[in-house]
Amino acid sequence: MLNAKKRFFSMVLVLLMAFAFIRPISAEKDRIESEPSQANVIPVLIPMTLSKYLNVSRLCQYDYNLNKGCTITCCTMAYNYYKNPDVTPIYLYQLNGYSQSITWDSSLANFGLAQWPLTSYSTSNSAVYSHCTSHISAGRPVIICLEKSGATHYVIAYGYDTQNHPNTLFIRDPGDHDYSTLTQCFDAGWSATYYHPIKNN
Repeated sequence: MLNAKKRFFSMVLVLLMAFAFIRPISAEKDRIESEPSQANVIPVLIPMTLSKYLNVSRLCQYDYNLNKGCTITCCTMAYNYYKNPDVTPIYLYQLNGYSQSITWDSSLANFGLAQWPLTSYSTSNSAVYSHCTSHISAGRPVIICLEKSGATHYVIAYGYDTQNHPNTLFIRDPGDHDYSTLTQCFDAGWSATYYHPIKNN
């Protein structure tokens, strides 16, 4: 009788040990089966913005008797975009010590603005386009320096439309040239030499 009890308890002990071993394997199998395999995971891609137009309104430097004020007028357009749409170039002209010339970092700091690092690029439309559209897409207008026959002029880029107007930057021209795209500037003999992506500070 005693040997029978020993055999019985031994069998129970073996069964308990086997159950304890099999259960983690089964649980791990269930976990693996419940999780999607990497091969079945479909990445979510963020579509590229086909077009972007920032709310940058045009101002004309000559409306404020700023004959050499294309730069400060462009800065005012950026200021109006970020801060106060009712400010005129005269306000920034006063903040700038009644000077139409801009010292970029210090002048922008006085206006409560800042620029990304100044960089020189190719004069081709496609090269300028590729750099400026990334900033416009992120919500930053870009002031572009143009040069022709020793003259310098500034415009501000605010939009693009890759679907309807590929390789075209839409600009606000503070002068009297009536340019609305950077391509028109190139066609008129201007070259883009520098650009200033403007951000709020």
